Amino acid sequence: MPAYDYHCPTNGQTVEVNHSMTATLASWKDLCDAGGLDLGDTPADAPVKRVFNAPMVATGAEEAAGVCVDNPAVPRGGCAHGAACGCF
Repeated sequence: MPAYDYHCPTNGQTVEVNHSMTATLASWKDLCDAGGLDLGDTPADAPVKRVFNAPMVATGAEEAAGVCVDNPAVPRGGCAHGAACGCF
């Protein structure tokens, strides 16, 4: 299932939850139910908004530039992820 970030302006929290693409979360209660969270002091009917994050696409230029695709802060060949990382 895909992960989505939601922000609650009432309590200032941003929460990541997994749910189907067809699910609609509109309230803090919906969000807490989907994420297995405690409502806390936030009203159950407090509105939440889905936060749209720009997806990151690997183009291959990262490896050509000598950085690890998994972690750009690690120089090529030094991430210790082995062949699965693509740093070699």
